[in-house]
Amino acid sequence: MKIIQGEEFDSYWKNPGEHKDDVAVEAVVREIIASVRSEGDAAVRRFASRFDKSSPEKLEIPVSLTEQAVDELRRVDPELVAAMELSGDHIKRFSLKQKEQFFDFDRTKGK
Repeated sequence: MKIIQGEEFDSYWKNPGEHKDDVAVEAVVREIIASVRSEGDAAVRRFASRFDKSSPEKLEIPVSLTEQAVDELRRVDPELVAAMELSGDHIKRFSLKQKEQFFDFDRTKGK
């Protein structure tokens, strides 16, 4: 993974495709997406095994377990939970404002 320094940020994003690593990463991502679309959960398990070194029997996490994890985190590190909730609120507010900017966007042109 390449770490992009602040001064490199604009040039990196204004010139997509100029970076060799981007092409390789895009090819891998396209392969993963195509495999998951065609093979479903079997592909997800295969890629989990490949990248995460795990192959979960079930891919769905029961709500009760997520609630337990949140409760435990609230008990152990309430400041972290508060920071995560604040970040989530900021992300939601930003995305709603961003969505408003494209309200009149016509997606049918050019088809």
